[in-house]
Amino acid sequence: MSLHQTCKYMGVDFLDFLRSGEKDIHAFAESRRRRKRRTQPGQRTALLVEVSFDGAAQPQSPHGG
Repeated sequence: MSLHQTCKYMGVDFLDFLRSGEKDIHAFAESRRRRKRRTQPGQRTALLVEVSFDGAAQPQSPHGG
């Protein structure tokens, strides 16, 4: 299997992996997963909007509140 195919299978951007200088694709993929879980300062979060039957939009917290 090629390196590109492995990246694609693991959901890792091929060029990001090459630019990282990392030798272990599994370690790189895991570090990316850990980084994505944390919200970075200044990072935008999703805004969920619930629309009631009367058409009024109700903003909701992405955390269910």
